Amino acid sequence: MGFVIQIVPGRAAGTSLVPGVFGRACGVARGDLGAKTAIKIRQTPPRLAHVSQPLPARELRVSDDERRHVIGLLERATGRGMIDLDEFTSRVDTALAARTRAELNVVLVDIPGLVHPDRPTGPPAVRPAASAPHRRAPSVPVAGGGDVLSAQLGSVNRRGSWHVPEHLRIQVAMGSVELDFTETAVPPTVDIELDVTAGSVELRLPENARVDRGAISGTLASIEEKLRGSDGSGPVFVLRGSVRAGSVEVKGPRRKWLRRRDG
Repeated sequence: MGFVIQIVPGRAAGTSLVPGVFGRACGVARGDLGAKTAIKIRQTPPRLAHVSQPLPARELRVSDDERRHVIGLLERATGRGMIDLDEFTSRVDTALAARTRAELNVVLVDIPGLVHPDRPTGPPAVRPAASAPHRRAPSVPVAGGGDVLSAQLGSVNRRGSWHVPEHLRIQVAMGSVELDFTETAVPPTVDIELDVTAGSVELRLPENARVDRGAISGTLASIEEKLRGSDGSGPVFVLRGSVRAGSVEVKGPRRKWLRRRDG
């Protein structure tokens, strides 16, 4: 509770004059204001502190761990044949971009038996209708020619002697690709375009190889380079593209004692 003090000129001095205690507290003396000046005091109601209302559960922000969990549920749904790979990659992109629980749960509302544990109770999120099903862009020829390696719900391996093109596109969706360049002829520069969704790529490079991965982006991804003792005088591998909820690991040649044991 507070007080508002108003000085009213032209009023009779005896009207609503502030008591002496208030006048002294305010540093105002009756003689200072003149005979026809009055001071009025008005009480103001107490101010109530602003109390914020809690946000609905569906509007709470989600963490990377929650996004990873939902992507794992989508992988299970794809393995059971509930959604195809095109829809899987589309929903993964939606999950990675989700900021709230409502946005994250959109990708699960029509999949029975697979529920995000943090999904709030109440009306479910409504999945927006699409005029046409989402389709990934078809594979196009790699610039300058080259090969396309695709691993969808499976794996692709290249070891020993195999043809290494100057341009290579790797597409992975819930699969894995392992390429060993240590026992085959390699061009001076190898351009590798990556399109990885919930999968893994392992590249084993020859001795003294150099890696340029400045044009590769990752979302909830692991991109590791484990080249030891390379002086960069060997072939150059240029990595570009995107990795979503997946991993890329670049290694050097196996140690000699490992080769003897594997042989």
